[in-house]
Amino acid sequence: MKCQQSFQLLASMVVACAMTASAQASLLGTDSYVIGADPTAGQYVANTAIRSQPAALTNLGFVAGPYASGTGTSQFSATASGLNYAPLGEDSSSSGKVNYNAAGLDGAIRTNARNLSGVTPSSTYWISHLVNRGNIPQGGGTGYALTGFGNAIAPQSGATTGFLEGAFVGFDQDPTNPNNFGNLIIRSRKSAAQTAEDEVLIDGAAASTFGTTYAVVMKAEVDVIGGQDRISWWLNPTNFSNEATLTSSSLSSGSFLNFAYPADRVLDRLNYSAQNWNGNVFFDGVRLSSTLDGLGGTVPEPSSIALVVLAGLGLVAGRRFRLN
Repeated sequence: MKCQQSFQLLASMVVACAMTASAQASLLGTDSYVIGADPTAGQYVANTAIRSQPAALTNLGFVAGPYASGTGTSQFSATASGLNYAPLGEDSSSSGKVNYNAAGLDGAIRTNARNLSGVTPSSTYWISHLVNRGNIPQGGGTGYALTGFGNAIAPQSGATTGFLEGAFVGFDQDPTNPNNFGNLIIRSRKSAAQTAEDEVLIDGAAASTFGTTYAVVMKAEVDVIGGQDRISWWLNPTNFSNEATLTSSSLSSGSFLNFAYPADRVLDRLNYSAQNWNGNVFFDGVRLSSTLDGLGGTVPEPSSIALVVLAGLGLVAGRRFRLN
């Protein structure tokens, strides 16, 4: 019996190790903005702009060094107490966050960007972001604060200065509704023109988005229909076993077609961008992977079928042991 139990334990450990190795291999880039004194371990200096971090800052999948400068980018800083989201293993006590903190409304586009290091082109990307808009009411205007993997074009609402690439997650105020204090959105280029459009995940007029952490998980499939890409999304999923359980465990989910990704299928930079947003937005837990399991989300304990299989292996091993 002891041999059987040991074999079962060993088999389960082998399965777990294989799954972990596979997930680590498919994770292309990640950052939880941990606060500390060792930049070579991916740790940020607290209450310091992410563009002013040490040159030795090293995080999985990213080029070493701080974020590149942009206009007014000192407003994006690293702060302690990250965003909590247990299904993705994010805990405020063990991570920090990016805090966008604006002092007032203006028309300047605030940007920060950090390049990825040698990402292998893929036909499918899995992406996750944690976002929280804080508790400060947004003033009037057409403000936004977003993050996403894409190119150097700012993700402005409507007409853009070039062809926007990528999918950007965060908050945007609907200027047509004075009671809207920030939609939770995915912004991307949905047409062949130089424009950006929003997929609204939560209507900020119908539901309050204040002080709430949202996990947005996306699957980006490149060039699926006539040059268009497909973005599938899930809001606050808790079971990362497969796409079906993502859907069944999510607050909401959906998909849409766009022109989000370049022809070479390479994602090469993580962007932060804001304009006319008077208040805070917090960002954390950014992950880019070529597979779902690479995101590292919660997968429930092995099913009864898997346990039966392991038990069967144990019985076989036990019988062989007795015969010998």
